Amino acid sequence: MHLTADELTKANESRSEVVGILDAMADAVKRANDQVVQIASSVEEQATAAEEVANNIEDTAFISRSTRFMADVVLKGTDKICYCR
Repeated sequence: MHLTADELTKANESRSEVVGILDAMADAVKRANDQVVQIASSVEEQATAAEEVANNIEDTAFISRSTRFMADVVLKGTDKICYCR
């Protein structure tokens, strides 16, 4: 089968069009991949921050319980002082 010059030109134009479409698809996939990586990084940062907040809450609860215990000890001590007079 022999192709004419017009057929070769049209085939070449079609090939160029397909290459352009494939390049656009590859760029879109790369941008999507970059976004996925960015989202994953953000999720990891949020998880780290959430863990830190949870640890701080636990520390604050411990300090609160310790303060409550010390306040109870002080109150009991002052009760003894008051009753001694």
